[in-house]
Formats: sequence, C-alpha cells, structure tokens
Amino acid sequence: MPDQNSGFFFDEKSRDYFIKRIRQWGKNNYQNYPWREEKNLYRILLTEVCLQKTDSQKISNLYRLIRQIDGPEDIFDNMETLDEIISQIGLNYKKKRIIQMSLQLLEHFDGKVPGNYRALRNLYGVGDYIANAVLCFGFKKRTAVVDTNTIRIMESFFGCKSTKKRPRDDRTMNEILRSILPYRKYVLFNYYLLDFGALLCVHSKKFCTGCLLKRKCKYFIINSK
Repeated sequence: MPDQNSGFFFDEKSRDYFIKRIRQWGKNNYQNYPWREEKNLYRILLTEVCLQKTDSQKISNLYRLIRQIDGPEDIFDNMETLDEIISQIGLNYKKKRIIQMSLQLLEHFDGKVPGNYRALRNLYGVGDYIANAVLCFGFKKRTAVVDTNTIRIMESFFGCKSTKKRPRDDRTMNEILRSILPYRKYVLFNYYLLDFGALLCVHSKKFCTGCLLKRKCKYFIINSK
C-alpha cells in the first residue's frame, strides 16, 4: 500500500498483519492509566504536558491532584495544587508552560481547549506530539501520535527511516503512521502502539525473539541472518 505523500510504500498484507498483531498484543498488555478514561479536555491537555519527559507511573501516582483541576481558571485559583504537581514531577520549567498555556486558553478560547491542530500548536509549550495526542485522545480524531516509541516501531517493522535530525517532528513520519492507522478503534490502537513501544519494542531490542511481529519485522529479519 503506498503513502503517496511520503513516497514510502508498504504492502496491504503487511499493514493488516501489523494491525492484527498490535491489537492482539494490546488486548493483553494495555496499560490502564487513569487519564486514559478522562473526558475533561483541559485535564487531557494538562496531563500530556505533565507526561512529557516524565515517567508515566509518576503521573499516575499524582493524578489525584490533576483531578482537582477542571479548567485553566483553576490553575490560578488553586496554585498550591499546581505547585504540588510540579514538585512531584521535578521539572520546574513546566510550571511556566502550564501557566502561559492556561492564560492563552482563557484570553483567546474562552477557557476551552481548541479542537484543531493549528490552534493547539499555537499554545505555549505545545508541540506536535501533544497537539495530536489531544486531538486523538480528547477529540477522538484519527490522528497519528508520533513519539520516539512509535517511530522505533515504524522503523523496525516497516523499515521507514526519517531523514530529519528530530524524527518525531518529521511530517513524513506522521503521514506514514496515519496511513497505517485502522479506521475503527484508532484511539485504542494508538494507546496499544504507545504501550508496545514502551514495553516490548524497546531501544535495546532485548525482547525481539519473543515479539509477535518478528515474522514480518524488517529489523528482526535482517538481523537474524
């Protein structure tokens, strides 16, 4: 199956095999983090900012504090809660990001989280990953969620390589991953991909021999010869 925008080609059978196997793995290994059931759009955005460069378990442990915040106005009405969140994360620069982002939402969006990519990207501290994560997990849109984990999966299984210094900012990788996403239950599939990259398809490749994708994984096939 071709992705005409990127120039990268993969066959339909490989795509179907990939989707089937990831779903099979995900059903047994899905990480039930509390924010994955969240409906409040501001908390979803806030959580994604907190998760950046932070261990998921740490955010899970402090999610009770995030639940105390319903919207951007609460950041200023309850600064002690924000201070406690930042203290537990240990990355002080995130406080400025959250405050500036919340001010923008109040001043330009009536306190509501916008549902389009460009508006999200214009928020202070919001990059490509966070914008697409909010669109997918908050607004349930069929968007690719590209981070170091999902890129590693794409490179390993399909053999697609980014030419950019920062592959996670490569629009081509985003287009390729989006073309591979299923058209049904894609939100859950994105969660499966994130979990698969974090738990099995890791940088050290130490779990390759037990991976259920190995029969068609280009990395495994090449390095098993």
